[in-house]
Amino acid sequence: MKKYLNLESLAILIVFALPSYLLRLSVFGIPTNVLECLMLVFLAVSFFSAANRKKAEAFMFENRMLLFFSGLMFLGLFLAAIGNPDLRGNLGIIKGWFILPFAFVFAARTVTGKDGYGKLLESLYWSAFFVAAISLGYLFSGRVTYDGRLESIFNSPNYLAMYLSPAIIIGFFMSRQIFAPENAQKIFFKKAIFLVSCLMIAAVIYRTFSYASWAALAVPLLAVVAWTKKDYSKKWLAGGIAVIAGVVMLQANADKFRSLVEFDRRSSLASRIMIWKAAFRILDDKWAFGIGPDSFQEQYLAYQKYFPPYLEWAVPHPHNLFLFIWLSAGVIGLVGFLGIVFFWAKKALNDLKTDKSVATFLAIMAYILLVGLLDTYMKNDLAVIFWLAVFSV
Repeated sequence: MKKYLNLESLAILIVFALPSYLLRLSVFGIPTNVLECLMLVFLAVSFFSAANRKKAEAFMFENRMLLFFSGLMFLGLFLAAIGNPDLRGNLGIIKGWFILPFAFVFAARTVTGKDGYGKLLESLYWSAFFVAAISLGYLFSGRVTYDGRLESIFNSPNYLAMYLSPAIIIGFFMSRQIFAPENAQKIFFKKAIFLVSCLMIAAVIYRTFSYASWAALAVPLLAVVAWTKKDYSKKWLAGGIAVIAGVVMLQANADKFRSLVEFDRRSSLASRIMIWKAAFRILDDKWAFGIGPDSFQEQYLAYQKYFPPYLEWAVPHPHNLFLFIWLSAGVIGLVGFLGIVFFWAKKALNDLKTDKSVATFLAIMAYILLVGLLDTYMKNDLAVIFWLAVFSV
């Protein structure tokens, strides 16, 4: 029992420490980072527990279709990597963005069980709060991008928004419990801390000016509120619509918003359309096996000859999750990814009939897939969040 509790605590700690992938190091000449080392320690310790191995076998049998399609995606990734001159770089991405996040979350799910799985989400929420606090420090010290966007410890405002946005969804469901009538006597300080944390996370997401994340976050939240058939849900829905209207009004005169509405050549959407055209042109030649997960920048520049001068030149990924998977793992990997999403959604919607908590994961997955239409939601930390949603069933 003591080992089990220690493992559960370690899993919770690792989820809280997801941004530690930014702390890079080398072990025996192999490039890695702090997050990968923590996950490897967790996997090693959990593997030596006979009880965990037994639970893992049962969980594997229950989710055999998800594991089958996960295997297809990994097979596609390795086939694409083998056919790429930069084998080392591609294997590094496969390790850090796919294999380790998958293995860690699978092992964490077997350790916590379904009843304790919510603790991992709470840890993710407080990790986002911690990142938001640091980010506000960046903001107040004037450390923003040239166009006034906040990227904080990440290398892109979009990545910051994509890391924090699932926490808003988690916070919404946490608030329903914290402020439930039966908890009216709970300590005021705890409620105040929660409200402050929500406001800080939301403020940082706003200052990223990541419109894709804003839209992808609004849709599942409004859908969940509308789905909840209670009187106070109508107030939440009205409040949410009012917030969206207020944000649009605040952005109405912003250069980024105006260039987007007017479809200016400088807009991020115009750049993305150019990137997508190049990605599909690459797929014309490499649709079967892809190019590997670490080769888009090189191929993107090589295919420039087929287009007018690019609007954006430094493009490490295709700004679309589905294109990224297809290019990274070929058609086999794409079938695997789509199979994961399909069978997960089928099981999650079925479980929702008896377990309302599944709505949290449905909303998170909806956010991932929606923002994935305009950005690549796959990175060391973001991949863990994706698999946290997948293995919730």
